[in-house]
Amino acid sequence: MPRFVIDRCIPVPIVGAVFGLGLLVAALVVPVHAAERPHLEFVNGLRQRNLGELAIEYLTSIQKRPDLPADVKEVLDLELAKSHSSAALETRNVDDARKHLTEAKGLLDKFVKEHANHPQVASASTTYGDLAFRGGQSLLRAALGLSDKDKEKKKTLMQDARVALEDSRPKYAKAVELYAASVTELVKQRKADQAVAAEKKQKVKKARTRAQRLADEALELAMEDWYDARFKLASVDYNVARTFADPKDPARVKALLAAAKAYVTQSARLVGQQ
Repeated sequence: MPRFVIDRCIPVPIVGAVFGLGLLVAALVVPVHAAERPHLEFVNGLRQRNLGELAIEYLTSIQKRPDLPADVKEVLDLELAKSHSSAALETRNVDDARKHLTEAKGLLDKFVKEHANHPQVASASTTYGDLAFRGGQSLLRAALGLSDKDKEKKKTLMQDARVALEDSRPKYAKAVELYAASVTELVKQRKADQAVAAEKKQKVKKARTRAQRLADEALELAMEDWYDARFKLASVDYNVARTFADPKDPARVKALLAAAKAYVTQSARLVGQQ
C-alpha cells in the first residue's frame, strides 16, 4: 500500500479536493478484479491515515458498479460503518461525530441482519465496540475541555462518557471470543493440512500451495484482529479511569490497575508469539 505524503502547507480543503478527484478517477478508470483485498486495503489505508471521509466517498463511488465482485458487495455496509466510525473520531464537531456514529450503527445493524453467519461478524462486533468507545471518547474530550466554571456540566459529561465506554466492553469481549474461535479453527485446519502433507512425504516448505499460503495469511490476520480486540478491551478500563476527576477515587484506581494488568498480559502474549 503506497504511503500518502501531504504537505502541511497545503490548505485542508485543497487536499480534500485533490484526494476526492483521485478517488473519483480511480473508481471510474481502475478495473475491478475478482479479489476483494485491493479495495479493502485501500479504504483501510485511508482510515489509518485519518481520512475516514474520503474512505466513505470511495466506497460510495464503487457500490453501484456492475463489475464489483460479490464478496466486496457483501462487506460494503461493514466497511462504510468502519469509515463512518473513523470519521466520527476525526472530526472536532460533536454533532457531526454523532451523525457519523448513528449512520455507522445503522449500517452495522443492516450488515449483521443480512449476513449473520459471515466471517466478518467478529469485525462487526469490534466496530460496534468502536462506536460506543468513540462516543465515550468524544464526550470525555468535551468534558476535559471545560473549565472549572462548568463543574456540573463537566461532571455530567464525564458520567455519560463512562456509560458509553462501559457499553463498548461487552461488544469488544464478544469480538475477542469470536476471533479466538476463528484462530482455534484455523490452527486446527493448518495442523490437519500439515499432517496430510507429511503422509504424502512432502516437505511443507517446498510444497506450499496457493491455498496453504492463503490459509497462513488468514491465520495471521485473525491473530492480529484477536490481539487488536484484546487491546481495545483493555483500553476501556484505562479510559473509564479518566472519567473520574479525583485521582484517588477507588473506582479510578481499580480501573487503572485492571488496564495495566490487561496491557501487561497482552504484551507478554505478543512477545511469546515472536
